[in-house]
Amino acid sequence: MYPEKEPFFKHIVRFDRLEPFGFQKTQDGYRYAEAFLDGAFRAELLIDASGDVYGSVIDCDLEEEYLPIRSESGIGAFVGSVREGYRQILDRVARECFTEEPFLFAQTNRIVLALERMYGDKPDHPFAKLPSCAVFRHPGTRKWYGLLMTLKRSVVTGEDALTAPTIELLNLKIDPARSGALLQTPGFYPGYHMKRPEWISIVTDGTVADETVLSLLAQSRAFAERGTKKGERGGHTDWIVPSNPRYYDVDAAFAQSDVILWKQSSDIQVGDTVYLYVGAPVSAVRYRCEAVAVNLPYSFSDPNVRMRKVMRIRRLKTYAPDAIPFSKLCELGIRAVRGPRTVTKAFLAYEKTL
Repeated sequence: MYPEKEPFFKHIVRFDRLEPFGFQKTQDGYRYAEAFLDGAFRAELLIDASGDVYGSVIDCDLEEEYLPIRSESGIGAFVGSVREGYRQILDRVARECFTEEPFLFAQTNRIVLALERMYGDKPDHPFAKLPSCAVFRHPGTRKWYGLLMTLKRSVVTGEDALTAPTIELLNLKIDPARSGALLQTPGFYPGYHMKRPEWISIVTDGTVADETVLSLLAQSRAFAERGTKKGERGGHTDWIVPSNPRYYDVDAAFAQSDVILWKQSSDIQVGDTVYLYVGAPVSAVRYRCEAVAVNLPYSFSDPNVRMRKVMRIRRLKTYAPDAIPFSKLCELGIRAVRGPRTVTKAFLAYEKTL
């Protein structure tokens, strides 16, 4: 029996709360001790750098660990009182030093929060018998663009099911032409229960970077939004888009968040790259971004700009003002940035050197 596991299941430690609570920082993590049952026993806890909790109960008379609380045969009233006293300490630490998270892995929780922040999308749980399964839907079409499942890792690796750990697996839709390359990358597997090449599974344990998972989810969401209508532009496009500092302080916007709203420009689609060119007096490309949502309804009008649709763009890189000035753009075949336009091959080759 491991009494430390249940109070901290699906909880993430708040390291900033440990020392105010009474933990002491040591070389191996944070340690805490508290006597209970009138000083007859002492709880000793260690929280390591990963946030994992280890504990023991010490019999203060013998200065030895009191092991009956971990034994299946430890069912007497006295053992029960010791176990309950220890559990109360664990519950208080969980309540005051941890934050409850709805999902198993830290990355899963980050991804879910990012989707809510970017799109306002929250998962629903349509399967009464599988409460840990979560579905992400496009709010306009109600089509799925992500399915999150908790299961044994053996279902995708083929290892021994008895010893395989529990994982969280995210199913999402991709361009089938990309599946071959992705499936050669650690953390990616053929779509579990989705026997089609356009669906893949990702283990959300941090093997695949958050940025990659969110980029693929954005494209999956775009499929759910528009389907696969014949004649749609396919592939990836790199754009350069102007920004007028007299009307909008893009530097201040990105200082607040890496994801901002931008006026919907031309035929930009989810997954496209957007280079923001800031006009005079800066006159330089300052940011490389990715379109994570497009054609969002919006209503804004002033003497300088009118917007009926916007897109969400996420900053990927910031350039120094002298890295890609207008004079360099001219050398690279871009002699005007009066509106959204595609970049040149020379521009992309130069940008890779930065």
